[in-house]
Amino acid sequence: MKLTHLPFVCVSFLLIFSVILPILYFIHDNNMLKNQYTENFGNLPSEFETSVWGWTNTTEEISISAIYGDSQYPVMVIDGSENLHIVWHDQTNYSGAGTDFDIFYRRWNATIRNWTQIEVISTESNANSRYPSLTVEEGGSLHVAWVDSTNYSGAGTDGDIFYRCWNTTTNTWTLTEVVSTESTADSLHPSIAVDGDGDVHVAWYDYTDYNGAGSDSDIFYKRWNATTGAWTLTEVVSTESTEWSQYPVLAVDMGGHLHVLWEDYTDYGGAGEGWDIFYKRWNASLDIWTMTEVFSIECVGIGNYSGDPAIMADESGHVHIVWHAWNDIFYNYSDFLYKCWNATTGTWAPTESISDFGSDPAIAVDYSGSVHVAWSSGSDWSISDIFYKYRNATTGMWSMIAVVSTEGPRLSAENPTIVVDGDGRVHVAWQEGYKLFLDNIFYKKAAIVPDAPTLMPILPNPDEDGIIELNWSERVDATIYYVYRDTSPITWIPPSGMTPIAAISTNYYEDTLTINDIYYYVIVAGNASGAGPISNCESVMVAIPPAIPFPPVLEPILPNPDYDGLLELNWSSMLTATVYHVYRNTSPITSVDGMIPIASISTTKYQETIRIRGTYYYVVVAGNPLGNSSISNCENVQVIPQYIWTPTEVVSTESTDISLMQSIAVGVAGDVHVAWEDWTNYNGAGTDRDIFYKFWNATTGTWTLTEVVSPEITESSQYPAIGVDEGGDIHVVWDDSTNYSGAGTDLDIFYKRWNATTGTWTLTEVVSTESTGGSGIPAIAVGDDGHLHVAWIDITDYDGAGTDHDIFYKRWNATTGTWTLT
Repeated sequence: MKLTHLPFVCVSFLLIFSVILPILYFIHDNNMLKNQYTENFGNLPSEFETSVWGWTNTTEEISISAIYGDSQYPVMVIDGSENLHIVWHDQTNYSGAGTDFDIFYRRWNATIRNWTQIEVISTESNANSRYPSLTVEEGGSLHVAWVDSTNYSGAGTDGDIFYRCWNTTTNTWTLTEVVSTESTADSLHPSIAVDGDGDVHVAWYDYTDYNGAGSDSDIFYKRWNATTGAWTLTEVVSTESTEWSQYPVLAVDMGGHLHVLWEDYTDYGGAGEGWDIFYKRWNASLDIWTMTEVFSIECVGIGNYSGDPAIMADESGHVHIVWHAWNDIFYNYSDFLYKCWNATTGTWAPTESISDFGSDPAIAVDYSGSVHVAWSSGSDWSISDIFYKYRNATTGMWSMIAVVSTEGPRLSAENPTIVVDGDGRVHVAWQEGYKLFLDNIFYKKAAIVPDAPTLMPILPNPDEDGIIELNWSERVDATIYYVYRDTSPITWIPPSGMTPIAAISTNYYEDTLTINDIYYYVIVAGNASGAGPISNCESVMVAIPPAIPFPPVLEPILPNPDYDGLLELNWSSMLTATVYHVYRNTSPITSVDGMIPIASISTTKYQETIRIRGTYYYVVVAGNPLGNSSISNCENVQVIPQYIWTPTEVVSTESTDISLMQSIAVGVAGDVHVAWEDWTNYNGAGTDRDIFYKFWNATTGTWTLTEVVSPEITESSQYPAIGVDEGGDIHVVWDDSTNYSGAGTDLDIFYKRWNATTGTWTLTEVVSTESTGGSGIPAIAVGDDGHLHVAWIDITDYDGAGTDHDIFYKRWNATTGTWTLT
């Protein structure tokens, strides 16, 4: 091409582009984009629901019109006065900011209920300012950190962490400060938090070889001390990492302790190859960091990766975390997961799956401890939406999924941020492609539906006139109450085909019934935003005389098992009943047709004596001259008379030599455990004395085969003592002359436990470890708390005991699994 034609070609191209771009935009807006939500909905799981939480129908545009530049990475917080604060990075040349990226800020004023004008925070910057992080004190002071390439205050042109504070007392922004003063390479993606003392905590990832961190990226941390008004020196958090560490997220709990997560490529603690999420905690009381933990340990494996962590600490100090796990080789799974660190127990709760798709998670926790999560996901790589789900703190159950970004036409919605106000209202902001395909910041809130009222117990119960008076607690945010009634318990509204029997504005309703039955009621409060959850379910028995009685309720028969044969039955008194028929059988009773009652009485109590061992089943039928009720619930009791001796049984049936020095213990279920000293060469025990054991199963009434408790022992084992704890673990001690585990050839006290969970014996342990003389004839007792108590005769001159015979004692702590000193 000749150069003389170049200007013409350039002008022609610009003219064509200026015509085609609006056409393409119009087509994209009005054809493809208007269908994006239908496409996404078809790829959602079956639990998807559009009506969860009553989201408002209108999405608000927070940033300036996106035709001037991208607005991205919003971060939102809420202060104690319910004001919303949001920051993001923006390429718009607004208020002299220039066309590079700057940090913009806006506030929702809860008093005047309106958004303030946009402010530029990064006013001292003249290069790109990006990836802001925001936190707020209870009083409203804001703390903002971001990545900035400005050579400000000697920071250089690489990325550094800049910081600024909005002081609510002076209503002014502080001057910009450089946080990453020790860094000489890129410092990226800060996360900021403030504690109850006003100390500011910042974490970021950094490529600086600082304090031996190496040239890979590491997690750095710094704290601004509110008392001294100065920053601490930079600390390296990812000290155990040898590969890349990136994208930290930070939270501070009510005790001032820090919780940090990040993505890490290091094969540490079984993490394997690939990206995992690491976790570390800073103890504010001790001023020390814990060792690094592999937080995503359940997700490790070939091709498995974990990333996108988001963290939040609640008012009780519990820490809530969501993240994304996926497989980059086989593409056979993708999970959006949740985990909680319990501040009371100091342990992690089991991981829970939120959804099988999602990225860019954001998390918030409300005043009740319920967890709210927003994330981005879509049906293909080009179109995505913002989704929402919450976890009820009381039930531990997750809600169904809701779509937040329902308005169109727009492009992919990403990077949500979420907060919850004091009324439980959920606020979400995100970035989404809009005009000219540039990103803009959008905002939406969930309208509040009333919480469940409390339905009072219905009195009188039973009711004889059919006039049912319902009373429930008033909800200040409710404008209407729906009354539901059924003849079976109501657990969810609206069940298929069920409609309310009344819709009223008061918290009182009178229902009139003419048919005898048991009726169940719930109340649902509603307002313009929708209907809330159901109240507790209350029931009432309507028994308008004359009427055949309703079946009584037979109480559990106690004690069970019963060892004296004297049984007492109690049941509920039924309106209109003049007689109660008691039935007994040795198998469950489902009908009394053809049966003869063992008693017919007018009271609600019956006693009888059973002398024969067995399990007995009882029902009660209420009657009057009009007829009999159906049967009550069936209750059973196991009778084991203790004053009737069974025939003598030989326990040591496998023994062919001397068996003696037996010890016996009975478990809580009536099982019998016997240990004894035996000379039989049974199962390779040898001809020396060994400890044998046998177990009688109270359910089957049979003995197990003999077991050798002391198979590791090569010398004589004698004088066993046995105990059993409430968990079914069996504990055996004996004295032994075997030089086992350094015990020496004198007599020592040995111990062994049978684990009821695994069904195996532990290895033998030496109890009398401090003894150097003879130790013999032990006794054992098991406490209700599971601790073991062992006493024996000993001739050791221990602790001034002298060389005569003394009684020694030792305790095994069931909590720590250790023995005390003798």
